[in-house]
Amino acid sequence: MFSTLGQPNWLGAYLAINFFLALGYYLESRKEKPNKGKELNQIIDGMPKYCTLKSKKQFEKGEYDKIINSIEIYYSNKNYRIKSRNDSIKAVVDKNSFVWFRASKTEAGIFRIIADSNNREKAEELLNEAVGVFENAKRAE
Repeated sequence: MFSTLGQPNWLGAYLAINFFLALGYYLESRKEKPNKGKELNQIIDGMPKYCTLKSKKQFEKGEYDKIINSIEIYYSNKNYRIKSRNDSIKAVVDKNSFVWFRASKTEAGIFRIIADSNNREKAEELLNEAVGVFENAKRAE
């Protein structure tokens, strides 16, 4: 990769690196694809189905910490796994379901509540419960 004068041979280095990248791409493209020969609708039908439901609720900016803390306490008491960040809280119900609370970044004074599950009835149940939890958190002293 170096010329006889001790200077780097940039073209040689470039080609050496690209050889291995090209070889890796070629080998990857030769692997058997699980969806090869299937129609798009067949591929989509084979994917897991999830239902995501959303709600928006108003709140006063000064209530944010109180609301988040109340929500975290409620779902912790139900033994749900809590994922908390600076701007949101997610209660993981099971491997297929969660409910997520976060303040909107585009609408002042709006809380977004999102329920997600692989079962529509469960998503509806989680969203209804979450809206109730949010309303109770707003009223709490």
